[in-house]
Amino acid sequence: MGWSRRITILLPYLWLLAFFLMPFLIVLKISISEPAVAQPPYAPVWDSFEAIVQHLSTFETYNFEFLFEDPLYVNSYLTSLRIAGISTVLALLVGYPIAYGIARCSPSWRGPLLALVILPFWTSFLIRVYSWIGILSGEGLLNGALIGLGIISEPLLLYPSSFAVYVGIVYSYLPFMILPLYAALEKLDGSLLEASADLGARPTVTFITVTLPLSLPGVIAGSFLVFIPAVGEYVIPELLGGSGTQMIGKTLYSEFFQNRDWPLASAVAVLLLLILILPIVVFQHFAARDTGAAKPKPTEKAGALTMVSRALFGWIQAGVQVLAQALGRVVLRLARSIGAFGGRVRRGPGPLLRALLALGLVFLYAPIVILVVYSFNASQLVSVWGGWSLRWYGELFQNEQLLDAVWVSISVAAAASTIATILGTMAGFALARVPRFLGRTLFSGMVLAPLVMPEVITGLSLLLTFIALGIDRGFGTLVIAHATFSLCYVAVVVQARLAGFDRSVEEAAADLGARPATIFRRVTLPLILPGVVAGWLLSFTLSLDDLVIASFTTGPGATTLPMKIFSAVRLGVTPEINAVATILIGLVALGTIVWSVSLKRALARAA
Repeated sequence: MGWSRRITILLPYLWLLAFFLMPFLIVLKISISEPAVAQPPYAPVWDSFEAIVQHLSTFETYNFEFLFEDPLYVNSYLTSLRIAGISTVLALLVGYPIAYGIARCSPSWRGPLLALVILPFWTSFLIRVYSWIGILSGEGLLNGALIGLGIISEPLLLYPSSFAVYVGIVYSYLPFMILPLYAALEKLDGSLLEASADLGARPTVTFITVTLPLSLPGVIAGSFLVFIPAVGEYVIPELLGGSGTQMIGKTLYSEFFQNRDWPLASAVAVLLLLILILPIVVFQHFAARDTGAAKPKPTEKAGALTMVSRALFGWIQAGVQVLAQALGRVVLRLARSIGAFGGRVRRGPGPLLRALLALGLVFLYAPIVILVVYSFNASQLVSVWGGWSLRWYGELFQNEQLLDAVWVSISVAAAASTIATILGTMAGFALARVPRFLGRTLFSGMVLAPLVMPEVITGLSLLLTFIALGIDRGFGTLVIAHATFSLCYVAVVVQARLAGFDRSVEEAAADLGARPATIFRRVTLPLILPGVVAGWLLSFTLSLDDLVIASFTTGPGATTLPMKIFSAVRLGVTPEINAVATILIGLVALGTIVWSVSLKRALARAA
């Protein structure tokens, strides 16, 4: 292995070891400690290596025992698992018809429809959650419409409530369910459906016996992508659930910042991670299999851990197949009403399937459209229309604190996305082009785990790391934190781009005498540049949108825009926030259009 490849692997490896793996070890250390008397909240934060070993040898389980004894924490974990599980099922039931409808459309329609599904993901997560307050509140649009139609006489208590949390989670994570489902359904061999129909199978039988089993990988991937982050969700229950919905993310946040009991907060994070470790490992297994990660040769001797993990995966797959059969029975009535599910692929989606697809898009865009319209409302009450006005935009541009937060967010996002793009491109190249190197399994795990890791755990671990290292929190720590989790998204995008790369072009350049560095600069990089640019834009958007990790890792003078909006929303919904949200949505839409046009022209020039 040449020095260039060693550096390509080493730089992102060291970064993830320092700012992803080590923080979790620090959290583990503090979780088995006790609060310091008269030295709040914990001492010592950092010890010598010998002291750490001695500390770990005297393992104390007091904090973990307290979690199982206190009903507050037990109920928080159970509530989180219940809400995440039900939300995952609801997202699957909503997302499956949408994904299947897009997959059944003609190729000319698939691109625009997928873009419509993805575009809300590029808008602010906080804004999308906030938009439901004006719809579900007692004076909101939904209650007003139901009362106007005579369906109810008094407003329903839809917000704050568990119902609002379910709606918020399904709405926010629906693209994560749709995209894996579409990827599986789009590859579905239409001849199998035609053969089933020719043999006399009814549409429902074809769906249960052919379509659903073949789409099982997408069901598994989408379910994991929704369930795992939903368990540790903090923003949605905080904004939509109120005090009656106590999920574990809220409990961890309040334990750390309000009670200032660091060991107990760390124990909450460790136990949450232990609960999620199995789905995270399973998700990594399926992701590695789908991306074609290097597998050991049949002649290699498998260790005991490998044999156990393979047996575990086989048991999980068998269990998932049983669940899939049960799911088939649940959706049987829905499948009967959607005749297109078992029809011939060439016929396209049926009328009801098209209607479900349209309703899904309305569900995704109605809150955003309503929020944009009400940003021009002259009334101070966001739920009462008072005529068209630009008043709130004028007041917005006079708010210096808000403008300062915008500048901080843009600066942090630009710096973090640049670092993440450089390191993530190296990581993606290493995973795609270097089948074997020391610690490849650990490296792959560190790249994939942050994609589904609850943000409260990542934020807490980074905060404790910065405190342990004596680093003052501020702009620099924000950049490090955002670059760490954004790096992983860039790596996955670049790895996927390289997986479908035609290496004959590189081989031709090598035959002509070009050096590896020249081949990468003149051949490889220009061809994967669209993926690199997409990774940078994704990193920029994620950094600009982050609230939870920024709340843990920021300091005085480094308040980001989501933090400013979140603090304002908790005090009440105001038209000024609607104006901020509208500007952010417009900038994202404009940036997406400009990038799409530029990419199209670049590909045309390359062709």
